[in-house]
Amino acid sequence: FSFALSKEQLSSRFLEQIALTVSEVNDCRYCLAAHSAIGRTVGLSEEAISDSRRGESPDAKEAAGLEFTRQVVSNRGQVTDGEVAKLRKAGFTDGEITEILANIALTLFTNYFNHVAGTEVDFPAASELEARV
Repeated sequence: FSFALSKEQLSSRFLEQIALTVSEVNDCRYCLAAHSAIGRTVGLSEEAISDSRRGESPDAKEAAGLEFTRQVVSNRGQVTDGEVAKLRKAGFTDGEITEILANIALTLFTNYFNHVAGTEVDFPAASELEARV
């Protein structure tokens, strides 16, 4: 596990997308604001930020990773072998899957910490998501 994480393979852009997906599922207003701001600095457009919050992306590989992220968080880590197989089929390596899970865990920690601490949002507030038609 530690070895896999020491060889970071996923882009900072995709890691922010993961953080946005997790934070939306957990309704962490602080983390949504922070990761929206950070996302902009790593090249995420407003549309990409909104898509990421929904667990979506026009890129098939990213979409598979973000859907997996939503499933992990929504189901408290209880995912099927089939869901992991979808990640591999989309092109993720075992090391990248480990990195996705580690970043989910890190974001869960910060979401929970900020919920419990009642951290005041000191970034521009994240916009409300509009429903997709």
